[in-house]
Amino acid sequence: MRQLSDFHAQIPLRINEPENLYSGLCASDRVLVDNVLMFQRLTRSALSQNLLGNRMHHRYVLTYVIEGAGRVLLDGTAIALKEGDALLVAPYQYHDYRETDVEQLRWLFITFEVLKGGGFLSGLRDRLLRLDEVSRDLLLALVDIWQNKSSEHVRGAEILPTLERLLLRLRCGGQVSRASSLSSGEPVDEWVSQVEELILKSVYEDWSLEEVARRANVSLRYLRSRFEKVLGVAPSEYRANYQLHTAMLLMRDSRLSLSQVAERSGFSSLPVFSRFVKRRSGLAPSQLRQSLLKGAFEFSFSSSNHDLSM
Repeated sequence: MRQLSDFHAQIPLRINEPENLYSGLCASDRVLVDNVLMFQRLTRSALSQNLLGNRMHHRYVLTYVIEGAGRVLLDGTAIALKEGDALLVAPYQYHDYRETDVEQLRWLFITFEVLKGGGFLSGLRDRLLRLDEVSRDLLLALVDIWQNKSSEHVRGAEILPTLERLLLRLRCGGQVSRASSLSSGEPVDEWVSQVEELILKSVYEDWSLEEVARRANVSLRYLRSRFEKVLGVAPSEYRANYQLHTAMLLMRDSRLSLSQVAERSGFSSLPVFSRFVKRRSGLAPSQLRQSLLKGAFEFSFSSSNHDLSM
């Protein structure tokens, strides 16, 4: 009973009743995450797998350096990470893991999807993150839950709110600083972000790249040159990767037909979609879906200059 008494002694004697019993604390932009994965890279070669598919995807990636400093090319800017640093990569944000100081290393990766509150995380984009004591405790809790032998349902029920707390702590209470450039590459700017939005919108509006350039008030040549200089990828390739990742995400829903997947990925017909998927992944759409549902698909994006309807 002594322990219970000590606990009760920590509760304030007076907690005032609110004026309105139906209006409490809310967070309209709170982050809700789903589909969390966690893994480590232990060698330089494993870290710098040179697949475009590893560098552009629809998920958030929280990277934490345990051992072995290195560099990440993020939207055309090289960012130095040392032990204890963290970095959040947003969906479809172009990133590439560059040279590290040693062959043996330990980089922790937490990847996840966001159901709500992606705008709240924008404050962590392009920032170096230093975890404070609370954040480190939350990170350790995430690792413990992930390594736990409990059922996936139990682990999921614990890991999702814990990750949300960590992201909230990083956004509101962590040590955040603008990532410094280590290259002559042009850092991300508002213009590039607007063009990214236009390119993604073009998928569903059936705009050509010329139309994207017109809406951005620049020439097609300038758009291609500046976009590739900043992001390290051509606009047509950026769009193609977005469409393929969107299709792959939709294919995981077995209730959708391939025709529905094609339409929602921005393709005018199933034959056009089929040729695109075959060209980009090496598999027919039905084969790709089967591999995705089995969780056994690994692919390399084609780098050839095909017509991507741009």
